Amino acid sequence: MKLLALLAFVALLCFFTTEARFNHDQIFSVSWGKADATDKVSSRFQGWLGRFRFFSSPEDRERRFDIFRQNLNHIRAYNQASLSATSPGAVLSSDGPHAGMTYEEFLAKRTGYRPPPAPKKHKRFVEDVDSAEQSRKTPPKKSPSPKKPTVKKPTVKKPAQKSTTRAPPTPPPTRVPPQPAPKPPPSFSSPAMAKATLDPNFEIVDWRNKCAPITDQKQCGGCWAFATVAVLEAQLAIKNNAAPKKLSEQFLIDCDRHGPGNQFPNSGCSGGGFDYAARWLAKNPMPTAEDYPYVGSDQQCRVIDPSRAVSNVKGTNYVSTERLTPEQRVKAMEDYLRNYGPIAATVDASQVWMHYKNGIIRSTDCSQYVGHFIAIVGFGTVQGVPVWIVRNSWSTAWGIDGYAFLERGPEGACGVLHRTFSYNLGA
Repeated sequence: MKLLALLAFVALLCFFTTEARFNHDQIFSVSWGKADATDKVSSRFQGWLGRFRFFSSPEDRERRFDIFRQNLNHIRAYNQASLSATSPGAVLSSDGPHAGMTYEEFLAKRTGYRPPPAPKKHKRFVEDVDSAEQSRKTPPKKSPSPKKPTVKKPTVKKPAQKSTTRAPPTPPPTRVPPQPAPKPPPSFSSPAMAKATLDPNFEIVDWRNKCAPITDQKQCGGCWAFATVAVLEAQLAIKNNAAPKKLSEQFLIDCDRHGPGNQFPNSGCSGGGFDYAARWLAKNPMPTAEDYPYVGSDQQCRVIDPSRAVSNVKGTNYVSTERLTPEQRVKAMEDYLRNYGPIAATVDASQVWMHYKNGIIRSTDCSQYVGHFIAIVGFGTVQGVPVWIVRNSWSTAWGIDGYAFLERGPEGACGVLHRTFSYNLGA
């Protein structure tokens, strides 16, 4: 009888131990203690995991939770500061695809701009670097300017003079009016999270209706291919006055690579640039996404049916060059967008870009060290601020259904004026 009782006790102990482990792995509540605040973070994290499934093991999931919590603190602090600012800015969210990633992972897996050698007729705007991360970390070196000869002037010491004037009386202390309590960070149901819209009282150029659906580049540094394809899709739709046709980013990632006989090599998911892609497409027809679907990793280049391909590219149009002043570059980009259609550009994908949900990305949100390719599909004004309409490649869960508003002006927010291109599609 005693033996049976002992066996029953051991069985119950094993059951509760296993149940506790299951709950830890499934709902993430056992190991974090401090119920209320942590449970809310855990609940948000579980919602994020359900949408993006970004982990490889239970151990990695614990690490992702820590990263998510740190990102959430950053997002809340930024939104709190934005809410108290005098001018409109960006709104960040932990509901986006990058909330469980470190910034280093984000740069390595979600960007991928590699500047090519400068064209013969156009000088470079940024230093040639091996990767996007190096271009962010290593500022371009300034060439030393010749030193002017200095002439030392003899110094004459003046005798100290005693002050004969009295110090002014100390003013009475001023009364500080009571300050209002700080506003809470915007919630997703508050007016602060209403979608930013273009003001119809100012000029609007918006080619989003000529853009094909946004594809997520996934864990592949192929932003260069996505910007290339997005511009080509829209340009062809505008030229032919037709609905946009979805073309293949995977084709560029697989086939426009380093290899024998390729004069215009990119590096697939390890990075690339618009220049080489455009020149390569002038010699190689582009298939549709239906014929060559996106995988999100480097694959072997496949032979395509030329009769089903698009091959209208004649070369690259450099929309703005360093021969222009910043004001002239802005005007050149506006004129091209107005008359021809979308253009490709490079930006600094800062942490504001990483978690952007809504509003306006300002010049103070990023640096000039570019590392990510985007497409600019129009311009307008939001809440009195001139903006570019940016198309990204981080899925429709990022930003305003995959798009963003970036401050437009000669300051070149996030380095957007550095390199801008489009296609020459011929007559």
